[in-house]
Amino acid sequence: MPSANHDACQSIISQIKAYIQKELPTKEGELLAKFAERYFASCSVEDLRERPIQEWVAIVTSHWNFIKERAPEETKIKIFNTNKAQDGWQAPHTIIQISHDDIPFLVDSIRMVLNRYHYEIHFIIHFGGLKVERDKKNKITNKIKLKKGNKSNTKEKNKNSDIKNNEPGKPKNIIKLINDS
Repeated sequence: MPSANHDACQSIISQIKAYIQKELPTKEGELLAKFAERYFASCSVEDLRERPIQEWVAIVTSHWNFIKERAPEETKIKIFNTNKAQDGWQAPHTIIQISHDDIPFLVDSIRMVLNRYHYEIHFIIHFGGLKVERDKKNKITNKIKLKKGNKSNTKEKNKNSDIKNNEPGKPKNIIKLINDS
């Protein structure tokens, strides 16, 4: 029997998906809604209640736009400070978005690097093992289960972290720390 917290989370996630489908009634919107369901699945109800639905949609759309095109074995890292007018949401901390093929200990390794340099992690959305199909231009065309032998299928690890950056005007310094470690 699902808990009240689980039901409350599912209710908020359903609202996020409905908002996406209303605002973007296309194949892209359908994929984004599927992605949002997976994206927020491990979030607590307390975290999901902290922001309005429109901001969660802006957050998941930001990460979707970041990961939707990625070549096999490519690592993508985006570190930025949000701007409400530009991004549709505002965070008081620096944001790190990562898209990579699914490998063991990626999240733990990044946490260790951030901790080593005394960055505080305030919020993480991590969803490893996302199974997608990409076209010849490396664009996600479907969220599917992996099929052996199909080279267009990938299993990916994605992460969105909200960290306290002691140099908020210099998010690129964090990329250097991650790359050098």
